[in-house]
Amino acid sequence: MGIVLNTNTSSLFANRALRHAGDQTVKTTEKLSTGLRINRAGDDSAGMSISTKIDTRLRGINSAQKNIQNAMGVIDQTQSGLLEVFDELQAIREIAIQAYNSTSNSEDEIDMLQNAVNTHVGNIQRIRDVGSTKTPGYGANVFRGTVDAPASEAGYSGEFQTGSDVEDVTVLDFTDNVNVNNTIELGTDLNVAGSISEGASDTLANFNIGSLNVSSFSGTTTGVNGTLADIDIMLENMARMSSVTEGYKVSFETSFDELETLKYAFNSQKKHYEGTDFAEVGPKHIMNEFRMQSAANVLTQANSINNVALGLLP
Repeated sequence: MGIVLNTNTSSLFANRALRHAGDQTVKTTEKLSTGLRINRAGDDSAGMSISTKIDTRLRGINSAQKNIQNAMGVIDQTQSGLLEVFDELQAIREIAIQAYNSTSNSEDEIDMLQNAVNTHVGNIQRIRDVGSTKTPGYGANVFRGTVDAPASEAGYSGEFQTGSDVEDVTVLDFTDNVNVNNTIELGTDLNVAGSISEGASDTLANFNIGSLNVSSFSGTTTGVNGTLADIDIMLENMARMSSVTEGYKVSFETSFDELETLKYAFNSQKKHYEGTDFAEVGPKHIMNEFRMQSAANVLTQANSINNVALGLLP
């Protein structure tokens, strides 16, 4: 091979090899440092497109699970209030048994027992109207479910996006707008379908164990008005309301578990497309570094050929 000055093909070849080894080293360094097989579209355009779609689904699933947790919060709050009402009704029933069990109760004792009944009824009405029954962030009351409630105090009905697709919507409805059997209404002065007093001889607010001096909670009824059978009917109504909330709870929990399964499947698929195989990339990175060092040394030697040519000058 002749020695010339104008063109150093050996240097050009070594420089190209060095540049290629450097580019490959940069790519393997990126993969090892980020843990991702695809850091740019050029790494795998088809794989990046699929990975982006998977990531979109995963982010949608995460948001849907947050929505489900919000719905569960509404349900838990409702169940807590219903449990308190159960306790209040059981206390009223115990008082009624005490009052009806003997004719030896004095008038003062009956008056005292009626005052206790009114206190418990008032507690139920308070649970229905104020305090924890106001659903945070939604401006609705979960215990006002009938059309008899004022429009400004309409019962709770909400839609929750429980999946990453537009059709994945679950309705949480405690009103009689769609299904009266799902109604939760704790108004003590109501005796309508879906209310706590449905099927009883009178409303809970008018319940009186026989006091002639102390009126019922409504302030109108004195004397015996209502029986143990009425209280038992109200307890059955409460059981129905509890079963409604439990049914919704099971539905949302099932949706949450299904999303967890989908999340696992998508993450496994995403790992296949995005994850760096360190057992494969690690040795390649070492080889690329070796090639880059080798090319750099050869380039240095190739560049010295011109000095040889100059040394041959007379």
